[in-house]
Amino acid sequence: MGAKENAEVVRRGYEAFQKGDLAAFDDILADDCVWHVPGKSQVAGDKKGRQATVEYYGQIGQLSEGSIQVELHDVVANDEHVVGLHRVSASRGGKSYDTTECIVFHVQGGRISEGWEHPFDLYGQDEVFA
Repeated sequence: MGAKENAEVVRRGYEAFQKGDLAAFDDILADDCVWHVPGKSQVAGDKKGRQATVEYYGQIGQLSEGSIQVELHDVVANDEHVVGLHRVSASRGGKSYDTTECIVFHVQGGRISEGWEHPFDLYGQDEVFA
């Protein structure tokens, strides 16, 4: 697949997340995908496999009591990787964060096989999801 098709896969993923449609998000993930979440919070670490990745996104939605919001700014792609640039905010238990973030995606065969999250305010994210 080319850059245009890979970018479209990632855009569909953002759209699915923004709508809370985890089934549509699940559909664009490779069975053996790995998702890397930085930090020290309870959601940090590597999520191995499609189910673990979808469960992670369900968990952050639940922990934030549905407050997590993502606003996509741009997608940059080539034949193997896509970078999603976005703003993310969430709150929980009186704590909140609002920051820019990028996710680096590895796309193979029309599905996301790996994702690396890079939040600008990692400390804020850790605090909200502690």
